[in-house]
Amino acid sequence: MKYRKMIVSFITIFTACSIALGERNIFPQNDFMPGWKGGMIEEYNTPEDLFIYMNGGAELYLEYRFVGLEVREYSRKKSGTLSIEIYRFATPEDAYGIFSIDTSGTEMDIGQGARATVVSVRFWKDRTFVRTFLWQSSPELVEVPLTAARMIAERIDKPGELPEWLQILNAEELNPSFVRGEIALRQVTGYNLPEHLPIKHRTGAAWVDSPGGEMPGCLILKYDTESKALESFQNIWNQLNSEDGSSVLVGRRGIVITPTKTATGIENLGHSILLVPSAEDEASCAEALDRIRSILSGKEE
Repeated sequence: MKYRKMIVSFITIFTACSIALGERNIFPQNDFMPGWKGGMIEEYNTPEDLFIYMNGGAELYLEYRFVGLEVREYSRKKSGTLSIEIYRFATPEDAYGIFSIDTSGTEMDIGQGARATVVSVRFWKDRTFVRTFLWQSSPELVEVPLTAARMIAERIDKPGELPEWLQILNAEELNPSFVRGEIALRQVTGYNLPEHLPIKHRTGAAWVDSPGGEMPGCLILKYDTESKALESFQNIWNQLNSEDGSSVLVGRRGIVITPTKTATGIENLGHSILLVPSAEDEASCAEALDRIRSILSGKEE
């Protein structure tokens, strides 16, 4: 029996090591472009490690279900330094989330979503978020982070599937920013949201801001149960309704009109709450709520 346990333990350790090495192999090899050599792979597997590596900004990554980070730096003799960061998260929506909150850069067809600048590329695929970036800007180096990103994306075996409600919003080309905590939420909304907003870390939320700005931004808060969503709806409504201005509540939708005639709207939709923090008037607020409700209607998880 002891001998059998030793064999099982060896297989377990070997498998774990193989998985780790397999993940490391998604880094580009030396000379992936002529002259570029990679250094040692650095690993950061705990929140404390991440704080040491970043020295600021780690809190944002830790709002998502951070698993680990691997970093490798490449250089060539002539000039140029390229850093590659490969972040691992517990679920695809976490990798998508950390990617989605930054909308700067040009969209690229790499992985399951990518954006690029003249010195960097970032993309997500499955449970992985990747950043490749140069430490200097030069026209001759533009292809380096792009080439590295494409190689890494090809080596990630499978695409990760997002929850259905996020898939539906993306299919409507609304490009939702998925958030799990207050730091990311405040970053993407740009609005003064109600205090003590009951965002649930486990289920998360999404900020939807339509391209072109034809629709005011709408926050979608997700909950495990309809009762929790309804309780949160009532708490947020009580807070909104206590502010100056007029208000109307019909069923599970409420709209508050401020003295300047702008509007804030909220609606309970099964497991979700829809919140429009600021619309130019009551009509545009109601239109935004109607649009998101019609997209998500019947798609509750």
